[in-house]
Amino acid sequence: MKYNYCVIEAFNAEFGVTTYGISVSQRQKGQRHVICSVEDISFDKDFVIQLAERCQRLRLDYVHFMDVILDSIS
Repeated sequence: MKYNYCVIEAFNAEFGVTTYGISVSQRQKGQRHVICSVEDISFDKDFVIQLAERCQRLRLDYVHFMDVILDSIS
């Protein structure tokens, strides 16, 4: 099963900062459905882009996604 890892951006007006996360989606019956997403992974957009690209390139199964996130920020 192929998953798509996409960087998401959120602006926190209270603190005036932009944070980045990753959403995981899958194509089913011709439509893309978001399976899960993790917001606020980092303030560093490049870090999150590289992480999403690595997950995509290695064809990470989404069941391991949270472990990869936690390992990458620890």
